[in-house]
Amino acid sequence: MAYNLNFSDAGYMTEIYNVGSCFWGVVFGVWIRLTKHFKYTCLFFGLPLMLLGAGLMIHFRSADFGIGYLVMCQIFIAFGGGTLVIGEDMAVMASADRDGVPMMLSLISLASNVGGSIGYGVSAAIYSNTFPSTLRNNLPANAKDNCTTIYSGGYAVQKTYPLGSPIRNAINSAWGKSQKYEAISATCILILGAPAMVVWKNYNVNRYC
Repeated sequence: MAYNLNFSDAGYMTEIYNVGSCFWGVVFGVWIRLTKHFKYTCLFFGLPLMLLGAGLMIHFRSADFGIGYLVMCQIFIAFGGGTLVIGEDMAVMASADRDGVPMMLSLISLASNVGGSIGYGVSAAIYSNTFPSTLRNNLPANAKDNCTTIYSGGYAVQKTYPLGSPIRNAINSAWGKSQKYEAISATCILILGAPAMVVWKNYNVNRYC
């Protein structure tokens, strides 16, 4: 919204994580092939990179900065995520016997989906409790009655207001504040990944080949 992207460019932005993490997963796979270990790469590279990307999003989330900074943050998150996704799968497979691998992968998929659902719930709660009030406070007096329409109309309605207009500035301000709190919550939650990975056993995957 803040950057006024068309649908094509917005789609490219949305897919940065998917493309970046899949690309980096191959690179990380080669690294594991060479080193035979994955724990400390995840702990000291993957997680810090995700924390860096999420933390920088707190600062670079708004139109006050060029979109290149946002792309940079997304790339950091994608490469960190590509490392952690491969690492967590290998951690559960290395700790299970042959018959237990499907069950372990199912459990980690379940945990990931539950965590994702909680994340979406938190994000929606932050948005619904931050966006409307911030929007109303920043709208010009003659447009405050349209607050509900602008909020409930979503992206399609909000994009109709021209860039630089007081209403569009109020919308961008509301988006910026809600995204700030979303980025803060993501950064805080990611810290829990450190103790979770510390307890991983440092498996040498070469013995499973």
